[in-house]
Amino acid sequence: MNNLARLRFAALIIFLAFALALLAGCAGGGPPQAAPQKDRTAQDQPAAQAPVQTQQPPGTPTQAGIRTVQATVISVSDGDTVHVNFNGRDERVRMIGVNCPEISHPDLGIKEEPYGREAKAHTERQLSDRQVWLEFDVQERDNYGRLLAYVWLEPPSSGSEDEVRAKMYNARLLLDGYAQVMTVPPNVKYANLFAKFQREAREAGKGLWGLSPDPATGDAGKQASGTQ
Repeated sequence: MNNLARLRFAALIIFLAFALALLAGCAGGGPPQAAPQKDRTAQDQPAAQAPVQTQQPPGTPTQAGIRTVQATVISVSDGDTVHVNFNGRDERVRMIGVNCPEISHPDLGIKEEPYGREAKAHTERQLSDRQVWLEFDVQERDNYGRLLAYVWLEPPSSGSEDEVRAKMYNARLLLDGYAQVMTVPPNVKYANLFAKFQREAREAGKGLWGLSPDPATGDAGKQASGTQ
């Protein structure tokens, strides 16, 4: 076979190979098409990439970072427990860090304690039908479902000792001798201040600290008249 014949034979082989490849492509329906792109909205994103909704503590924080919510006192159970209208519902609020003497609750088997009536009457005078600002701590509710709160008479701004003395009702109960300190972790934000306030009231013989015997030790002390 001469060179010219070899070239013609090679050209024929290439032509036949190209024709076979073209026929195979047509039988397969043509080249694959790119998948259409989806609109990448949050709904289309994988769950791990979807926006995460985080629940923030209620209320608006002050410049000092104190977060409070408004409520209105609608009734008083005893010195340290009130019912409030909060977000359109009745909530029972137990004040953090303080414990007033009990009033009589025969249905619960609770007997009246000295200065219990005075503490309740004082809270009724100070808080009934009044707007207050509730500050929560680490634990928001107790085992009875009550809200646990510091009750501010005015919105706090700095959280300083002077402001706590003047504006927080929990502190006023201690300073005026209507309650004793009751610290229950993890709600201990103002525990050191509360201990200081109780010490001041006790040394001055205010309120229940004027009773005999001393509510904390049982020792004989000043009489209920509160004379110093």
